[in-house]
Amino acid sequence: MKDLRIFGITKELIRASLQKASEVLKLIENYTTLSEKVKSEIVSGVVEKSLAESLTKKLGFEVKSPKSDNDPDLLFTDFSEGKNSVEIKVAYMPSGRGQWRGGSFSKRDAPHILIARDTNLSKVYVAFLHMSPGDWVEASSDNYYAHTMSKKELINRTDNMVFFGNITRVLRKDGTPSNNQIKMAMEEI
Repeated sequence: MKDLRIFGITKELIRASLQKASEVLKLIENYTTLSEKVKSEIVSGVVEKSLAESLTKKLGFEVKSPKSDNDPDLLFTDFSEGKNSVEIKVAYMPSGRGQWRGGSFSKRDAPHILIARDTNLSKVYVAFLHMSPGDWVEASSDNYYAHTMSKKELINRTDNMVFFGNITRVLRKDGTPSNNQIKMAMEEI
């Protein structure tokens, strides 16, 4: 397992990036109504650019944000090929319900920042963990292409760094943890 601390990503950097994204969403919403999917894409783009800038300053070498969908979300230019990228996935999860989705580039064998957000980006859950292609669950129907990562898969991981919020098993009436019911608590940024 790779030590994720080498990437320099901290709760403070995540918070600052999410606050910038929140400001951008508020500005755009003065002019148009956005779908939750588009909001998540905007949040992802702002977080990518903001983290790249902050990490470049912190680490002393260039961290690039993507120029296309084919590029990693964060490219650490001073790290060796194949161990130099971080992916960012943002999902709208009102009341902690939902899952992260991604297409073929989600399946990069790389660390991932998973962000669950509420409607106005005031509360989030954020985890940082290494994911391999096999960690993503294949689409359950031919009508939808995306691979998914749910809270149920995530709660079983012991290698994730949680920056905001938490995921717990719901307790049954007898006080034992449920295997199937998972609760996500989001935290204010």
